[in-house]
Amino acid sequence: MNFIPRYIFFTKLLIVLNDRYNRLLSFVPAHFLLPSGYKKTAAKITKARLQKRLAETLGNFQNFPEKYISEREKEIILRDAGNALSHRFELLGSGPVTSDPIDWHCDFKSGHRWPGGKYYKKYIRINKTDDSDVKVPIELSRCHHLLWLGEAYLITGDERYPEEIVAQIRNWIKENPYAYSINWSCAMDVAIRAVNWIYTLNMIISSDAVDDRFCQQITGSLLEHIHFIYQNLEKGAPYSGNHYASNLTGLVMLGLLFQDDQHIKSCFEFGKAELFREIRNEVLPTGVHYEKSISYHRLMTELFAYPVILLQKNGYDIPPDIHYRIRSMFDFIRAYTKPDGSAPLVGDNDDGRLLPFVKHAFNRHDYLLSVSARMFGNTDYESGTGADAFFLLPEHYPLSVSVPPESTSSGSKIFPDAGFAVLKNEHFYIFFNNSGIGMYYPELNKKMIATHNHADLLSFDLSYGKCNVFTDAGAYVYTSSLKAHNEFRSTGKHNTINIDGCDQYHVEQENFWAYSGFNMPSCLEYSQDKDCQRIAGAYTWTLPGDTVTHKRTLELHPGRVLLADEISATGEHLYQSRFMLDAGIKVESVEDNVIKLHHGPHNRKLKLEILTDYKVTIRTEPASVSYDYGCLTATTQLIIEFRQKGNFRFLLNISSGNI
Repeated sequence: MNFIPRYIFFTKLLIVLNDRYNRLLSFVPAHFLLPSGYKKTAAKITKARLQKRLAETLGNFQNFPEKYISEREKEIILRDAGNALSHRFELLGSGPVTSDPIDWHCDFKSGHRWPGGKYYKKYIRINKTDDSDVKVPIELSRCHHLLWLGEAYLITGDERYPEEIVAQIRNWIKENPYAYSINWSCAMDVAIRAVNWIYTLNMIISSDAVDDRFCQQITGSLLEHIHFIYQNLEKGAPYSGNHYASNLTGLVMLGLLFQDDQHIKSCFEFGKAELFREIRNEVLPTGVHYEKSISYHRLMTELFAYPVILLQKNGYDIPPDIHYRIRSMFDFIRAYTKPDGSAPLVGDNDDGRLLPFVKHAFNRHDYLLSVSARMFGNTDYESGTGADAFFLLPEHYPLSVSVPPESTSSGSKIFPDAGFAVLKNEHFYIFFNNSGIGMYYPELNKKMIATHNHADLLSFDLSYGKCNVFTDAGAYVYTSSLKAHNEFRSTGKHNTINIDGCDQYHVEQENFWAYSGFNMPSCLEYSQDKDCQRIAGAYTWTLPGDTVTHKRTLELHPGRVLLADEISATGEHLYQSRFMLDAGIKVESVEDNVIKLHHGPHNRKLKLEILTDYKVTIRTEPASVSYDYGCLTATTQLIIEFRQKGNFRFLLNISSGNI
């Protein structure tokens, strides 16, 4: 198994010794360790040669007339380009922040600044004693905002946009010398930045602001990016995730541009072979990415599909099984998309993207359906979003913009290998989650693992028409607050039963993303008859002095949903059936085991009837949902509490007076 590429012995020895002593690179700067051919390759580049190479590799972006995007997309692009022009940024919940001149090393949210000029392996990225979030400066340095400046130039022809892009890239290179800043500390971010640079450059290459000198400068930096990725691959053992996939995407998409350099060609060939290997390893047969987080599935679809699109455009054969898995990833997106076009918030969410050509709301993934329509010709997937499809497949873009359909629903679908199910009928949408630990870790019998999943088994999202009713709470933050991170991945933050205030598996309080004491959930059980769809799953809790099995069944009937929780236990426990209400839902009344909910904007009402013969206590608590990383929205959590001993059954009927 090829875990890392081959290194030149002496180069590796110098890097290892420097990492240990942090002295050698005082005398041997890191750029001296770059292959000698890189400088020659950059020196030979002219604007004309680079323009031709970009057009042949990525496509001709100069044919981007306004009619290829909707007026709404045009407004978003020009608004965000205007903000970037004014150095006004809003990153990961920071709120609007002006940074002029741009500070590439600062966390705008906490005010913490990582000093420049430091070897990348010597930075402390995570500090549990403060609220700094390293994701903020590295998100800025992914340079997504340059795409919007480039698109604005294609729309308006205004030279201010390419002039700003050139100035910002030159400033970034100056402020972030190779291997010496916080923005070189993670190869994933290095790869994403470089890919955004090449797409942006292809948008503005015809501008007078781009000259031979700049083309040589950015080419030299891009070659440094390729070398850095290749020398710092984030491959895991035995399984890898989104970081390694980003590395490979960078090697493939950049490597296609510079294959005339022999060292780059070897990086490209390695990246292509490993990319196919990882697609086969990481995408489950039903198309779900094996980290089992909805947000990360969106990111992984971009990381896997976009380089495959580029390879195919450049004449490379794509194995049929790779095509199948990529298409299956789009199928999953289509299935989980809610009637209002949003996506569930299941699992971690860091708002990560590869190429955000339009700054969509981060729980909107349906723009990818238009990419799938162009890639596979399945026009029923068309969502009306145009920019993403154009820049990825400019030669195949349709001559007019389709009107978005009323809904992307395509019926119920089960994903048994992932533990997910989507049930739909005329009135309701349900996303049911019994996924368990992501990747293939349970097979390893590890005592503790790190994963992007939450302790959220048997939780579900519910929508009534376009009204989201029960929602996952999201993720909020990662390293800036260990307490908040643990809260949002706890069982009590999800739409499932909480027992004795415990979590379904132990949330490791001092280890980000780590869990222990987990059990495998049961396989999903699905059945259907004329008037009812039924999904069921089960999970066994290991509690002090008792083992409790919780089986949950959801029945989707015309006009109503029946929830049945069956508990098998020996001792007495405190049970809390929790429901996180979407921010648009208000509790209208609670009376005689009947709860009435109301969605004001859509004027929709729902009635929840508790069908039990034992006493329950119903209460509501203020709560918060994170629809975007770093952002909180106030809402309400509904809690139905009861104390029971031994085996019992809890029933809840959900119906609406609007039907």
